[in-house]
Amino acid sequence: MKRLSFIFLACLFATSAMQAQSVADWLQTARTAFENSEYRTVLTNVAKIEEAVGSATKPATAYLRIMSHYRLQEYEQCISSANAYLADKPAQDETLQEINNAVSESEKILASREAERQRQLAEQETERQRQAELARQKSALEKEAVEQWETLKNSSDLSALSSFLTKYKGTQSETSAQQRYDDETAWQTAKKENYVESYEKYLTGSTLKNHRQEALALLEESYPRLAKKYAEEGNVEKMDNVVERYFKTFPNGAETDNLEKTMCEVYVKKGVDLSKTFARRRNHCPKIRRLFWKIN
Repeated sequence: MKRLSFIFLACLFATSAMQAQSVADWLQTARTAFENSEYRTVLTNVAKIEEAVGSATKPATAYLRIMSHYRLQEYEQCISSANAYLADKPAQDETLQEINNAVSESEKILASREAERQRQLAEQETERQRQAELARQKSALEKEAVEQWETLKNSSDLSALSSFLTKYKGTQSETSAQQRYDDETAWQTAKKENYVESYEKYLTGSTLKNHRQEALALLEESYPRLAKKYAEEGNVEKMDNVVERYFKTFPNGAETDNLEKTMCEVYVKKGVDLSKTFARRRNHCPKIRRLFWKIN
């Protein structure tokens, strides 16, 4: 029995000696790592020591842990570790002053970070409110634009349309207003010039052509008048050109027969080569040949 007791005590002593040696090695490794700015290695070895000895407030390891957190800019861990250590009221020395300085600086940095976070939150809230107000204004402007467009959508007042485009730029009604404005501008330009070519340009343009029927009516009246004018002047080329445009635009026009007769009279009077004329007009005025023979 005494022999067993002796063996147990010997093993316990040996274990304690081995543990003490390990703690000493870890502490030396931690100190060397701290001098070399290897703070993660410091924290790893300090954790082993504190697990082995069952205390996290020993001066030697507490300093290394607190200052390593500080140097790693882990300010929350630095403060919490320091508070646990300082709760035991350690003796005043240089390391304690250094710890207090680290805690003070950590608190300042965290306070500055929190102030910056609050500032950013305030900015985000301000921006959110600004965007909400812009959305509200846009919605109100869209509604107003729709209401105003209802009163202008059939207008030919370029000034009113221009004012609408300026005031309601960017709204959904802007496209319709711009198309209306462009069409009215093209139409009023054609009317101001009052040439056949102006109305033709309007009809072949890219605008809405809201005045298409008006333009066609003017052309249907103008083509025969111009053709007869050129016929009286004996200008075959211009007469042919106008009549061709009439036939193309109005295949079944009311003046078709009269124009065909006028053409034949001019051709005979001017001695035009009818074989070329017939070939050019075969699809447009098939009565010319018959009329020609009647005249002759």
